[in-house]
Amino acid sequence: MTLIVILISFVISSAGEIKINRQPVSPNDIVHGRSGTITYPDAHCHIYVPDDFVFLNKRQTRHLLVDCWGNADDSRYFGALVSSQYRTFGDIDCAYFISYEPCGYIPKDTLRHFNYNALLAQDRASLARRQSGMPPDKRLLLAGWGWKPRFDGYIQYLPRKYRDADGEVFLNLDMLVVGRKGYVSAMAVAPYELSDSVRQHKLFVANSIHFTREYNHHNFNPYTDSVATWVQPGREIESPQPGVRTKRLQVSLWPVFLALIFKFVLPFLVLVVTLAIVFRKDLARSFSRQSRDEDSQSQL
Repeated sequence: MTLIVILISFVISSAGEIKINRQPVSPNDIVHGRSGTITYPDAHCHIYVPDDFVFLNKRQTRHLLVDCWGNADDSRYFGALVSSQYRTFGDIDCAYFISYEPCGYIPKDTLRHFNYNALLAQDRASLARRQSGMPPDKRLLLAGWGWKPRFDGYIQYLPRKYRDADGEVFLNLDMLVVGRKGYVSAMAVAPYELSDSVRQHKLFVANSIHFTREYNHHNFNPYTDSVATWVQPGREIESPQPGVRTKRLQVSLWPVFLALIFKFVLPFLVLVVTLAIVFRKDLARSFSRQSRDEDSQSQL
């Protein structure tokens, strides 16, 4: 018994790369971060701020992103994690920008078999299109993966490496924490010389993000929840060229079917068997009593 779900056009891509183009910042521009637990109902998650980090709210995140680092405004980012050692915004050289994408349920099998080379080619083409009207000295180059991307069963790591026109290299490590109805992204942005530090702290940051119980990935309900539309370029073996392909996800219903059997059918069968045994015993007693009565009458 198999349910066929059609997956159409969802893409994980670097649609909003974050650069570090430092702007003049006042020495009195103090960081006022929070610690403890941060709750975001719209993202269905809690962020347990790691030790030695502080959380910047949406206003401070925009200030860092736009005013301090020279990026375009992006309302997706509702917060950021930075080291508690930074006193002013001018000191910050590494930040983890947090956003939520309510794309629907993403099957783990899709992430385990993801074609990262095709994704990189797609990202490069997308970046070239978006920068086609920009002066050459303002363009970015997607140099490749900083290290091998992977999915560990809960988090997908996409470490993109960029180079600007001045030769400065920086890292965008996108960490996607998947849930029942979408994913939370923690985007680590830093000069590439700090990539070792980012790799050292990435688990602390990614593991600090927890979906509420109802929105955990394993609570997916195939009857009520929508599956993310998904594009995986070049995933099919017979298609060597990256391209947009329509996917089919096969979700087995046998576990659900067996669970229903054990929940409803099995107790009914136990009841029927029990009644049959009792009825058989009563019937046997009745026949035995009738036989004794017939024997008694025959002796008379």
